Amino acid sequence: MTFTVKLTHHAKKDLLTIAQYYLSKAGSDVALALVDSIENTVQTLREMPERGHQPHELYHVPTVAIFEVISKSYRIIYKLMDDQVVVIAIFDGRQNVKAHLLKRLTSLH
Repeated sequence: MTFTVKLTHHAKKDLLTIAQYYLSKAGSDVALALVDSIENTVQTLREMPERGHQPHELYHVPTVAIFEVISKSYRIIYKLMDDQVVVIAIFDGRQNVKAHLLKRLTSLH
């Protein structure tokens, strides 16, 4: 089964923020390569979205079908909804993302 992959407005904004940061700090080649890597990882979820794992910040929260995969140092957080993969957030793995992640999840309901 092939899933449709959609990015929420917040996830698109996350990706743009990442691109802008690396564009200003490391140049267009680095920014483009990083964004391409993240986008490629996101697209692999079309075929096997169940390959991700539950984010450790959510172990104590009774959620269903919230997963993450890693691309470079970025955590791609997504939810399975029927035949769709909905990307909720894209965060640098070195951040403390618990508050941001919980806020994003509550905005989905």
